[in-house]
Amino acid sequence: MSIRALILGLLWGLLIAALTYFNGHVIRQTPLIGHHFPLAVFGVLTAGLLLLNPLLRRLGPGTPLRPAELALMLALALAACAWPGQGLLRTFVPALAMPSHMAQAEPSWQAAHVMSYIPGGSAELAPGHVRDWAALRQILLDAAADPPVIEPVRQALPRETQRALAAGLDEPDANVQRAVLKAINEVIRTQRLWVDVDAAMWPAAVRTQVARHEQVSSDREPAHAHEAQRLREAINRALLVHAMPEALAPAPRGGPVLPGGSPPDPAVTDPLTQASDMQWRSVGDLPWSAWRAPLLIWGGLALLLGLASLGMVLLVHPQWLRHEKLAYPLARFAQELMRPAERGALPAIARSQGFWIGMAIAGGIHLVNGLHLWFDWFFIHVPLTYPFFALMELFPNASVAPGGAWRLWMPTIYFSVLGLAYFLRSEVSLSLGVAGYCWIVFSALLFGQGVAMEFGTMILPLNFGAHLGLALAVLYLGRRYYVQAARSAAGLGRAKEISASATWGARLMVVCAIGAGGLLVMAGLDWLLASAFVVLAMLMLLVLTRVQVETGLFTLFAGWTPVAILTGLLGMEAIGPTSYLVLMLGSYVVLGGNTEALAPFLANAMAIGEGQRIEPRRAAPWLAVMVVASLLVAGLVTFLLQYNLGLDPLDEHASAGLPRMMFDLGTQQISELAATGTLADSVSVSGLGRLGALASEPVFLAWLAVGLVLAVGCMGLRLRLAWWPIHPVLFLVWGTWPIYIYGPAFLLGWAVKGVVIRFTGVRGYEAGKPVMVGLVAGELLAGLGWIVVGALYYLFTRQSPASYSIF
Repeated sequence: MSIRALILGLLWGLLIAALTYFNGHVIRQTPLIGHHFPLAVFGVLTAGLLLLNPLLRRLGPGTPLRPAELALMLALALAACAWPGQGLLRTFVPALAMPSHMAQAEPSWQAAHVMSYIPGGSAELAPGHVRDWAALRQILLDAAADPPVIEPVRQALPRETQRALAAGLDEPDANVQRAVLKAINEVIRTQRLWVDVDAAMWPAAVRTQVARHEQVSSDREPAHAHEAQRLREAINRALLVHAMPEALAPAPRGGPVLPGGSPPDPAVTDPLTQASDMQWRSVGDLPWSAWRAPLLIWGGLALLLGLASLGMVLLVHPQWLRHEKLAYPLARFAQELMRPAERGALPAIARSQGFWIGMAIAGGIHLVNGLHLWFDWFFIHVPLTYPFFALMELFPNASVAPGGAWRLWMPTIYFSVLGLAYFLRSEVSLSLGVAGYCWIVFSALLFGQGVAMEFGTMILPLNFGAHLGLALAVLYLGRRYYVQAARSAAGLGRAKEISASATWGARLMVVCAIGAGGLLVMAGLDWLLASAFVVLAMLMLLVLTRVQVETGLFTLFAGWTPVAILTGLLGMEAIGPTSYLVLMLGSYVVLGGNTEALAPFLANAMAIGEGQRIEPRRAAPWLAVMVVASLLVAGLVTFLLQYNLGLDPLDEHASAGLPRMMFDLGTQQISELAATGTLADSVSVSGLGRLGALASEPVFLAWLAVGLVLAVGCMGLRLRLAWWPIHPVLFLVWGTWPIYIYGPAFLLGWAVKGVVIRFTGVRGYEAGKPVMVGLVAGELLAGLGWIVVGALYYLFTRQSPASYSIF
């Protein structure tokens, strides 16, 4: 590894981390990343090989970058691509900061007291926090019960409520319960209950909070007023619980998991929702005190899962690349592009006329279409999307397929997909091409039989079952290798075929997974749910990585989340509202952007490095450095831009859709628990006690089994029957939106490859490879070129340019 390549690779990755949010949400151009075939990496590589290296050659014979140097730079750049965009930071700030702001205008959230179940959220009591209404009624009626704390609550009760408590049953009706909770919460908001209580009777935690409250209250800065109010409410809540432990549950343990709590801290939410022309906020002006705990929990969880992904890739990579010989199509494209010629600075592929023909076709079409978008007078436009919506009338049941299947009726030609599909095994490209159409047929058959296509009870477990089936098949195929690797990681002796990097990768994965579980416990989960979340997260990352390196599908979507799987397997009563909301945040804030998950980037980085004989043990430390450094740089830049320019109003999913969706689901689950009378019981359940409240959904389990059988059965047939034409990836991607978009292009690539081989044989197939590489390179260069044009337009005009999106 050369120092020059190392420095350039680190700079390349950090530049991607710094510019991604600005490019996507300020000047709003084609995303620099967007998926696992990012323009900021493969587009820049193409431009560097075709433009930069020939220029460097003029400076001297040793100046151009060698393939090994390019491979190292490419690997480091890929390691920086998981955080800046959809992988994490596109939604990180709004998903955590906006729920408290939205709760003020959401009556359903307020009625369910959803923010009271969040660790570190509102200190007010929710209905589920009343353990025993009969005990609470008795305490409120007993005039001798702890007067310094209870008396303010009695005084806050309306007269009619007091009479209803005195004359009613042990468990008051719903109206009386609401009135009692309203009175208690009014006391929590307005009183200072500790003033009338002997300090010797305070719980230990209250003493610390009171001291902090006095310190903050003495500071006249407006920024501390919100913290003082929250401390006062927390102290009052703790004293009331201490006085009535048999009646009231303590505040949710852990957190805070949201910045500023509820009600929202204006310093956290106002700059995000009210963009102004005020003076630019520096790093020191950002509300770091409110963000400290959420950043530690969720940022730390993302980082630890990222490092665990690195360990996992180091473990599985030798098995996949050397033993199973998977295709790694993206790495193969890079290697084909970097292969040097015997003479000259251009790569060997550029010596082929077919390469330039393919690049001219793809690049020329995107040049013409981009000019058509930018200039009204440029009337020429080459259509790449072809709508066939009229055919939907011939197949009415096909229109019921959920998940955006209508997109299959307007197929789009993507030259990159066409080129990559040309290099895939025929059964892989065929399976990807027909997966969406198989989903339509499957949905139509079920609809015709009256089976409801519900996401939570049918689609989600079906997808998870397929993922679980592929994971089991992967582990079974490499069982001997993984057992030996486990023995080596445990210090029980290392076999010759187990590399040192695989051994340390396994150890890194285990240590980081344990650390991730610890952060989730800090967030408010118990050890059982925290462990289950981490296991499901690693399973998701393993399968997505396997799909990517075997098929080349560069836009991935799991179609399931850990919170949904655990809810279906255990039942909501066994999880409880607090754990559900914490699991929800972990699933969508940290794992929701799996279209840019880190593990597939790292797997391709390893394959590209090994193609130039860069051993994993030498590359892995620098990849880890890039993973950490890019998260810090991307996070800092994103925070600065969002707190100075506000959230992107055109990105409705990130700024409003995702936060609202998460807490709408939480509110729905809380309301269902309240309707069944199990809300209070679900709040108190924890640890192994969850197994006693287990209530799995039979329909959920049935569809999970169907997905498992389909994936495992197809894998078995593929291994046993040489002629079997379907790859099990079909059952992992059908029903997901990426296959609706890219599936027709994979089918076209499969057809082109089949026609070429059928009529020209192997020689014709080999002759077509440069053309396909040229198609991919031309599309990448066109996308990168329009990004540069848009950036220059913004630089000179300070206006958002027209956005020509390729992917």
